[in-house]
Amino acid sequence: GLTAQRRQDIGVMALEQRVLASYERGDYLGALSALRQRAPHATETRDLTLMRAWSLYQLGKIDEAERLFRALDAQTSTKESRSGLAAVDSKRTRPE
Repeated sequence: GLTAQRRQDIGVMALEQRVLASYERGDYLGALSALRQRAPHATETRDLTLMRAWSLYQLGKIDEAERLFRALDAQTSTKESRSGLAAVDSKRTRPE
C-alpha cells in the first residue's frame, strides 16, 4: 500500500545506510558504489559528498577528492571541508 514516491524515499534511505555502513567499516569502494546507486534518485547531501571525498582520498584518488573538498569549501567553508583540504595538501607534500 505504499506510493511510488514513498517506496523511492525508503530505497534512498536504505542506500544512505549502506553508504554509512560501508564507510564506517573502511569499505570505501562499497561506499562509492552505494553513492552511485543513490545518485539517480536523490540529490547528494553535503554529508554524503564529504563521505565521497574522504572515500576517494582513502583510495588514493587525491585529485578527485581535492576537487570535491574545494567545491564544498567554496560553497560553505567548514571545519570538515578545511580538514579535507589540509589532508590533501599534507598528502601532496609528504607522499607515502
